[in-house]
Amino acid sequence: MISKRIDSVMQQFDSNANFINGGGFYYEGFNEIRDFHNSMFTNDSLTYTYKVGKTFIKPISENVATVYYPWQQNWTMKNIQSDTLKEIGLMTIIATKTRGVWKWKSVTNQRTKDFFEDLKEHKARAIQ
Repeated sequence: MISKRIDSVMQQFDSNANFINGGGFYYEGFNEIRDFHNSMFTNDSLTYTYKVGKTFIKPISENVATVYYPWQQNWTMKNIQSDTLKEIGLMTIIATKTRGVWKWKSVTNQRTKDFFEDLKEHKARAIQ
């Protein structure tokens, strides 16, 4: 698990990016996305760790790609007396390359039932 570090999260985002979190809330632009992540890191939680599965990149063109990766976050909230909350999901990202640098332009987060290391191997069984 990776400890919380806002700068390591934010360096990946384009200044005009949009982000939809696992709860379906929409954030537009670097500042709103940073405020959202910063509130998780500083206001809500005592501890926060993040785990990433195998990243799968599907090129669309020379300067655009779709990126998928499974994630898991564990956090203990300040205002709730409970065990560590565990959230699990899959991030879908549209990344663009400008002047040789890749940045996240659009991010949609969805929650999943289980954590899985490799999206390409995560297949549903056929219904019989």
